[in-house]
Amino acid sequence: MMLNHLRSYLEGYLQGGHTLQGVEEWLLGSLQQILDSGNQKLIRLANQVDADLMEYNDEVIGESELRERFAKHLVDASKDEEIRIEASSETDVIFKQMDDSGQAVTVHFHHVVA
Repeated sequence: MMLNHLRSYLEGYLQGGHTLQGVEEWLLGSLQQILDSGNQKLIRLANQVDADLMEYNDEVIGESELRERFAKHLVDASKDEEIRIEASSETDVIFKQMDDSGQAVTVHFHHVVA
C-alpha cells in the first residue's frame, strides 16, 4: 500500500498534479512507516528518492535531472508491472529496460514548459 502511495506521489509530481514540496512532505512524514513496513522494494525506492531530493536541494542536480531520476526509479520499482507515466520540460526521455522475466519495459517521458 505504501509503495503505491509513493509511486502515486512521484507520478503526480511528474504529471504536474503534485508539487515537489508535497512529495518531500509526504516522504518525510511517512519515513518511519516505510522503514517499519519491511518492504525492501519500498525502502529502496524511498531511499533513492530521498537521496535525489537531497542532491536537488543542495543544487548538485537540477529539476530536469531530478525528474529523469524519478521516472527511472518508477521504472525500476515497477519491473513486473505494466506502467504508464505521463509528465508535463523541454526534453524527451525514454527508458527501456528488461524486467526479471525478460519483458521489455518502456517509459517515454516528455516534459513541456508552459
